[in-house]
Amino acid sequence: MPLFLQLPQEIVDRFVDYLQENGRCHQLQACTLTHRSFLPRCHFYLFSIIHLRDAKTSRMSDLCNILQRNPFLGQFIQEMRLSVSGTDLSCFTNDRWFIMVVNLLTQQGCSLRKLAIIKANASWPARIIHPDVFAKQMSCIVSSAQEFEFGSISGVPMGLVTPSAELRKLVLNDATFAYSETEPTEVLQIGDSPSPLAGPSIRHLEISSCPVNTLYQLLFPDDYPRKAPIQTLDMRQLSSITILITSRKNMAMAHKVLGVIGKQLHSLRVTLDYIGDISQYKSSTWFD
Repeated sequence: MPLFLQLPQEIVDRFVDYLQENGRCHQLQACTLTHRSFLPRCHFYLFSIIHLRDAKTSRMSDLCNILQRNPFLGQFIQEMRLSVSGTDLSCFTNDRWFIMVVNLLTQQGCSLRKLAIIKANASWPARIIHPDVFAKQMSCIVSSAQEFEFGSISGVPMGLVTPSAELRKLVLNDATFAYSETEPTEVLQIGDSPSPLAGPSIRHLEISSCPVNTLYQLLFPDDYPRKAPIQTLDMRQLSSITILITSRKNMAMAHKVLGVIGKQLHSLRVTLDYIGDISQYKSSTWFD
């Protein structure tokens, strides 16, 4: 009998932890073929992140078959990354293999901690064609997500973000939101102001090249009463913020954001990629 078969399971798990900490993914894959005692820990790491590309339907079908044969794997998946190489996300919304993967993950009790939607080619504009359909399709597995990353994608359904109880991190890199056309809206009388419900509190916010209107609608719905979401983000618990300022409007928006955040802010990083007069903001405490 090989010596490692006589080792306690805790030692085997610690060996697998060592491989993971040193980024040795191929060794983890090799361990799964060595002995079944390696499987639980290796599966935990190997399936913690899944990366799906719209042009790789074969990979989605392979993942679907793996989940069907191993229904316990869904609980290990913590992060899903959707990479878009085309100009729209209808490939995910309409692809039968992707729909089957999402349904299987829902049945297996998958609770994502992070969802990222990014572009594979920065030169192509990408957008979600049917935001409501996509949000409904993903709702069961992202309801517990605490981190979202959207890169150069338009039409991101606001319903993906606001149902979360608490957001640890939100990264917006040239992303725009789309609000549901089916959500009920309150009829306002003259002189009334919208009163959106308090949404999830957010801890870390990164804004890079994001359209100003998107941020105002997300953070300051009073300025956009007709486009205000049902829920907005609560910034009173914000502890870290990173902002790339590329225009005067970005400067005004950043100034307004920093004017309403609470005292919990511990980290502030502002990058100025804008040539213009900022004298009116120099007296603000965040430039001291």
